[in-house]
Amino acid sequence: MFPLLVNAQQYDWGRPAAKSTVYKLLKSNRGWVKELEPYVELGPIDETRPFAELWVGTHPSLPSFVVQSSLCSLEKFLLEHNICRPDNTWLPESTKSLPFLLKVLSIQKTLSIQAHPDLTLAQKLHRNNPKNYPDENHKPEMAVALTTCEVLYGFRKLEKIVMALQTHEEIRDACGHEAVELFLTQVSVVAGERRHLLLRNLVASLLGQSQEIISSCIFRLLPKMRVSKSSSSNIDDMKYSDLFIRLYEQHGIDSGVILSLFLNFITLEPGEALFIAANEPHAYVSGELVEIMSCSDNVVRAGLTSKHKDVPTLLNMLTFEEADPQNVKFSGKVVENGVVCYTPPVNEFELEFVHLKSSRNFQVKSICVVLCLFGYGKIYCSCQGLKRGSDLLPFKEGSCVCLLENSLCTIENLSSKDLFYCVAHVRHIQDA
Repeated sequence: MFPLLVNAQQYDWGRPAAKSTVYKLLKSNRGWVKELEPYVELGPIDETRPFAELWVGTHPSLPSFVVQSSLCSLEKFLLEHNICRPDNTWLPESTKSLPFLLKVLSIQKTLSIQAHPDLTLAQKLHRNNPKNYPDENHKPEMAVALTTCEVLYGFRKLEKIVMALQTHEEIRDACGHEAVELFLTQVSVVAGERRHLLLRNLVASLLGQSQEIISSCIFRLLPKMRVSKSSSSNIDDMKYSDLFIRLYEQHGIDSGVILSLFLNFITLEPGEALFIAANEPHAYVSGELVEIMSCSDNVVRAGLTSKHKDVPTLLNMLTFEEADPQNVKFSGKVVENGVVCYTPPVNEFELEFVHLKSSRNFQVKSICVVLCLFGYGKIYCSCQGLKRGSDLLPFKEGSCVCLLENSLCTIENLSSKDLFYCVAHVRHIQDA
């Protein structure tokens, strides 16, 4: 068992320190590390900037470190000690030590409208543009809500987009009359891939409009959205009107503000999950969540951001399939008392949420990381034939450890409230 020093990304969409779970976990993790190794040098935390993402893993953009007398990157440590899964031939060579990346997100402001490439496209993007696509891996991901979260995911039913176009001439103007006319006259009489192409043509026309046209359309539409937000009898209209206003207030004149009206607007309650496959448009809007993904930081963006946008790539990669919002989110499976497992349709990762009242014994099936989200206790671990690492550690909010395959582990709750933690590991192939 190896204690980990973790770190955080401070993007402008994050939450201020006083309201951020990411900050709270980061600060607690550093206090725990200093408790374990008082002489380890830790850099300062800039509390004046928002706290967006806590990262746990080996990705070179923000690696975790094994806490010893001197810090060692987790990737280097695992490679030096030959700790990997050589049977996992399906993994990219660069991720065989730890193929997943665990994050906690604190979201104050809507993230960019984006999608993640599949493996073939990721390799091509990294080869041609390594600055903006920093690795060659794909990035399927899964999010589990800690608080009520709002998410844009996938395209709405095309009939809903038809209604938005017919209701608001400003949206028709923003999308271009030729693309709109083709969409409205053809969408009800074609099927399958031809419907996808109509939607692609409409979105491409919107994202290709000048800033002047987008500005005019947004300013003309804002007063109508304010009225709809307060007085519409249609819940969907009220919800999307409020979203439009919020996105404008956060991002100003941006075609993504209008594009959001074409996407499903979903609410996740605590414990509900969302799997985001390759080539699907999405954007987190608000809330706090735990996210797990393959070990990648590849993002193709098209709106609601000042970062690099790659509209041609996004248009070429999106499926343009309609997503049913009722079938997008899901609940985990209760595998034992207090333990809920979230299993995605990919091999690189699986996630468990544990609410522990007393104690729990378990055997580690594959290398994993354990992050304490709330509470106080102890963690005991032994690995037959292995003398490295710690046997007993305090386990409290912000504590994070790496456990090795075949370890025997006990976590004990020492408080009156539940000890709440998550366990990230490779999906067990025999359970697939």
